[in-house]
Amino acid sequence: TFAAYSWHALVTNCLATGETLADVHADADRGIAFARSAGFGMAVDLCGAQLGLIRTLRGLTQRFGSFDHEDFDESATEQHYAENPALSLAEFFYQTRKLQARYLAGDHGAAAQAALRAHALLWTAPSQLETADFRFFGALAHAAAWDTAPPERRAAHLAAAADHHAQLAAWAVHCPVNFESRAALASAEIARMQDQPLQAQGLYETAIEAAHRHGFVHIEALAYEVAARFYALRGLKKIARI
Repeated sequence: TFAAYSWHALVTNCLATGETLADVHADADRGIAFARSAGFGMAVDLCGAQLGLIRTLRGLTQRFGSFDHEDFDESATEQHYAENPALSLAEFFYQTRKLQARYLAGDHGAAAQAALRAHALLWTAPSQLETADFRFFGALAHAAAWDTAPPERRAAHLAAAADHHAQLAAWAVHCPVNFESRAALASAEIARMQDQPLQAQGLYETAIEAAHRHGFVHIEALAYEVAARFYALRGLKKIARI
């Protein structure tokens, strides 16, 4: 039991710290093989969600942002969770990884929907590292979905992003190494939604610098992308390309 959970925790930590995906992929394969050999269905589900995210980030799924693969079917997986309420924790992890994948693929509406589903299951995982990924990508997904949302839905997206940011900001007080960059990026997006471009500009820079200083190259890259989108939307195409 604890060996299987440890495989899952290893991959979770590697994803959070931005380790080389090819190496993490090998660990995820070993983890899911171990869980299957042990007959530990919950761990198979946990590792399967991780593997789905890794595969799509490596361009190995049917389309970017989807987990569909020759040995993984999103629809069947979601039906599996709908029929088994005891697997709420595994579904939370799955929806969190789906949120990440959809957001990184630019499917912001689907990312926000995954964030809402994960939020309903947040009670299952008060102390899991995936909860931090959920809060971070939840904030970014709602902020991005705000751009194309109808006027009557914008307030809800802003409120959701602010709720996620509040938790990130609290964690940043206690552990700035892990959370300063994430909280700053979420804060920048909130400032953008509130039409405070100068404040947003400074916060994007803070997020980029903090991620670089603390060695989170994947968060640094993401902060550059989100900042570039901000500048592009304001018509500043040259700085956006830079």
